Formats: sequence, structure tokens, C-alpha cells
Amino acid sequence: MQRRSNIVTQDAFNAAVMSYVENFGMNHVDACTEAVEEFEIQDFDISQVNTHILPTDIERGKFLETVSEVHVIQEAGGSVAEFCWGPSQANNPRKPPESVGIVAWSHSNEEFIDDMTKTQEQNLYQLLRFCQSTRTSTEDQNKTLQALAELISRQSMRSILLECQHFKDFLSFFANCGISASYCHFLSVAVAGHSGLKDVLLKERVHIALGEAIEKGEPRTAHSACRTLISVLVDDDTKVLTNSTFHRVQVLLDDGLLEIIGNYISICIQCDMQTCLREPVELLSRMLVSERVCCSIGVGLLKDVVGAVKCTEEIELLTLLCKCLRRLALSDTCKRTLLLHNVVGILSCLLSKQVKLLLEQVIGTLAALTLRSPQTSIEFQNTGGIDDVLRIMQECNSGKVQRQCCILVRNICMKNKEIQEYMLSKNAVELIQNLKNKHSACCNDVGSAALRDLGCEDYNTGWSPKTLVLGETGSVHISDEL
Repeated sequence: MQRRSNIVTQDAFNAAVMSYVENFGMNHVDACTEAVEEFEIQDFDISQVNTHILPTDIERGKFLETVSEVHVIQEAGGSVAEFCWGPSQANNPRKPPESVGIVAWSHSNEEFIDDMTKTQEQNLYQLLRFCQSTRTSTEDQNKTLQALAELISRQSMRSILLECQHFKDFLSFFANCGISASYCHFLSVAVAGHSGLKDVLLKERVHIALGEAIEKGEPRTAHSACRTLISVLVDDDTKVLTNSTFHRVQVLLDDGLLEIIGNYISICIQCDMQTCLREPVELLSRMLVSERVCCSIGVGLLKDVVGAVKCTEEIELLTLLCKCLRRLALSDTCKRTLLLHNVVGILSCLLSKQVKLLLEQVIGTLAALTLRSPQTSIEFQNTGGIDDVLRIMQECNSGKVQRQCCILVRNICMKNKEIQEYMLSKNAVELIQNLKNKHSACCNDVGSAALRDLGCEDYNTGWSPKTLVLGETGSVHISDEL
């Protein structure tokens, strides 16, 4: 049986760690490892010691001082990072840094950046471990997460984070201990522009914990969790949907996130919590990428969204709600449900709003609702919406809005003689021809289609449609080249 004198106390272990830190310049993690090895070699009993201790008050003060100074320079051409010696000296490239723990000054800009990257990497590892300690206070944890967010705002640091062995442990720790707004902000910054980290979050099932945070309904945390999931779904380098987006949405759908988000939106709408709606509604709009997703939306949520459009005055939220409706209206199943709740009349009332982004979504939704639906076109005519659209075609200078107007005119005129005649009596042909000239990039093709369905013989004037054909050799040709 071991003698009591051979049992190492926590205080003794802490003192040994600090001795390595102060006398040998070790970082805290290496000092802990060295202390464990030294005590084991001397056959001391450390079974009652927490070998992953926090720094002492002195070291903790220095550590938090470093955390508070973490401000990474954004431009790749910069020679310094402010966190090394503070903003006051950041623009003095010839003055050596004096802060604790900073690498030796190098007059070579390239060498200094290389040294700085190594210092940043060490800080990254220490911050990740510091966050995971159960003895770190909530306040210190939030400060550390904010510092981490600033530290990885550079793409090179995100690549280091992806390869970091501690990162998965870090994700597991928060998944088990609970999601905070600071943690969500860090994740949002980490995954921005980095598809590899987005895939890691899904592989490590972080979205499950984010969904649970949304389900609990605490507004600030739910808001942050939605923002993180939006960052995961955003394709940073392209405006079009990619296979990666479809795959990520599929993962969220299969794991029940769509239902959780839908329930949260319905609760916010029914409780008149409009200030909490923006992020979950934007997240929903980004998830509506396929017929399967749209058909997974419950009738109750469809009704709530239509009702919210009717009652909302805040333009940004209204635009997002209409964006959801526009994507849902592309599904025949959802379209039938939407039409049962007077969606055409509600949207027609919004045509008086003089906000381009909103008008693009409203008119785009009406175009989707009237596609292959003569009865809906007549309903739209009865609301007086056609006159509003003609006015917009005369007054609005947005090519994107005018494109949606042309598509809507084409859809409501197709196989509807009464509407065709009304449009012709209002000089719609001249309006559309003017739009083709003024907004050729946006309106040439759809404007020509609208003129065709209005019965114009020269509908292709100013537009030479090209049909791409796959040749025998596998190359793509314009039809008139063959």
C-alpha cells in the first residue's frame, strides 16, 4: 500500500505545472504533460489529481489578456496580426512586438508571417482546450469563443482547424454540454467559405444539437443555431444550387430538422414573436430545394406562413416569407394548399409596395401560382392585380423585377383570351418591347415568350434564340452551326 506522503495533491501538481511554464517557457498543455510524466517516473500517486487543470490565477490573467487582444488581420498582404502586440503598434512594422509569448521579430515579412501562423496555431489549440474545461466559467468560455471566431476568420486558420485533432473533441464537448450563442457564432465563422468544415459539422452530428437548441425555444440561442445552419447550407462560391447543398439539406431533412424548424416558425407566428422569425424563415427558404422537401411541409405551417405574410409589416421579414412561398408554389402539391388560403389576394395587396427585392419575390410567386392554372389567372385578374403589374412594368427600373413581370404576363395570357384582350387594350405589347430593349439581359427571352402568348407575330424581334446541341464527338454546338 502506498504511503500517504507519495500522494500528490492538486496544489502540488498545480505548482509543478507553473514551474514548467515560468522556468522553461512551456505552454500550459505541454507543462501538464511534462508534470504527469515527471511524477509517474518518481512513482508518485496522481490518481486524485485533475491533470487537465486550468492555469493558476496569474497564468489565467495573462491568458485572458491574450484572448482579449486576438484581432486577426484580414488582408493576406499584411505583415502582422494585431493580437500579437495590440492595435496601437499594429501599423508599426519596424518595431519588434513586446507581448508575452510572441515569437522573435524577423525583418523578413514572409518569415514573420510564417512564424505568426505557427503562433496562431498554438493559440488555436490552447483556446480549444480552454473551452472544454468543465472549470471554465461561462463568461470566460464566451470570451474564448469570441477570440476563436476572430482567430479563424482567415481561410488559412480554417484549414488548420480542419486538421486539428482537438476540434472533434471540442464539437463533442458542446454537443453534450449544451449550445450557446457564442459557440454558434464561432461555428458560423468557421464554416464560412469552407466546405470541408461544413461536412465535418454534419458528420459529427452537430446539427442534431443545433436542432435541440432551436426546439428549446430560447430566442437568442435559437436565433444563433439557425444562423449556423444557414452558414452550413450557403454555397459561398456560387449563386446556384449545387449537389453539396442538396446533400446537406437531405441530411437535415432525414434527421428531422425541417419539422423542428417548422414547429418553431409556427410557434413564433402564433405567439406574434415577429422579432424571432427572420433567421428560421431564412433557414426554411434555403431548405426548400426539392419537391420532396416542399411536400414534407405540413398544411399547418403553410397556413401560418400565408397568415404571416398578411400581417407582417417589416419589409425584410416579408421578403423572406414571400421567398418561401415562391419556392413552395413551384410544388403542385403545395400550390393547391396555398390557393385554398387566399394567397393570390394577399400577394396582390403587396404589389403596391415599392421595394424591388420584395416585388421580385411577390411577382415571382404569382407567376408560379398562375403557371398552367387558368382559374388562378382569372382570380388574379379579379383582384385588380393586372393593373398593378402594368404599372410596375412602366415605373420599375429593376431588370430582375421586370423579368418576373414578363413571366407572369406570359402565364396569365396563355390560353386565356379574355386576359389577352385586356392586356392588348392596355398597350402591354409596347411595354414588353420596351423592356426587351431596356433590360435585354433579363427580359429578351421571357419578354419574347410573353409577346408570343399575347399573339404577336414578331415576338422574336431583337432576340436570336440559340439552341445548344450535343454533337457526335461530344462537343456542344449552337444549332445553326450544324
